[in-house]
Amino acid sequence: MDRDDASDQSSSIGKYDANLESKIDLRPDPLALELTKEVVDAAAGLVPGVPGILDVLKAIVVSAGIIFQRRKAERSQEFILGLYERLQQTRSDYVRRDEFMDLLEDSLRRFVEQPDQARRADIRRILLHIIDGPPIPETSREHVMHKLFVRFADELPGDALKILAATRAITVRDDQLLGNADILSQRTGIERSEVLWWMDYLANENLFDTHSFNNKAVRQASLEFLLSPIGRMFEEFRHS
Repeated sequence: MDRDDASDQSSSIGKYDANLESKIDLRPDPLALELTKEVVDAAAGLVPGVPGILDVLKAIVVSAGIIFQRRKAERSQEFILGLYERLQQTRSDYVRRDEFMDLLEDSLRRFVEQPDQARRADIRRILLHIIDGPPIPETSREHVMHKLFVRFADELPGDALKILAATRAITVRDDQLLGNADILSQRTGIERSEVLWWMDYLANENLFDTHSFNNKAVRQASLEFLLSPIGRMFEEFRHS
């Protein structure tokens, strides 16, 4: 390559960089920035009872780009304000522990990234259930379980969540003539063959108990016997 070619290429790159710079605005979105300030101010009021909450919020503001995306700033506000009164009133030592800060950070990150409002509500309900739960020693197993429930609320496919919820309904006389998959199909509108596949899927996620698949529903009872212990806990946390 001669000098003229190198000069032309360098000139082209320079023009490309200039055009790129003119098209990319790296300034924060004004409304997102204002909302973020309000959220930070609200979180600051919780610091005496929840000492690590500001550090968690700042980490998510940076990693999730909240100040650049208005929808994420709005969700962060929804999350903090939805927990504010409960965190302000709680006397639980758990909210001062590292395990809670870890769970809070994971929950907030998933919340601001989650476009589905129903799933966001599930995440918040699960966290509130944990905050309001009985004062039990937080073991590593329980911490892993709490994070698992938040992940399920965020990531489980919609049909799997429908089938889990359908196990809670009370059976009626006609239901007793049907198999479990038929009942779940009627309640969810999902084809029976697909319900069978989802039942296996939920069993693989340790949410259904395969040993109960052949049990029959009885009148005035639900299909909750299909749930594993983990499945029962998840549904209790999600609907509390």
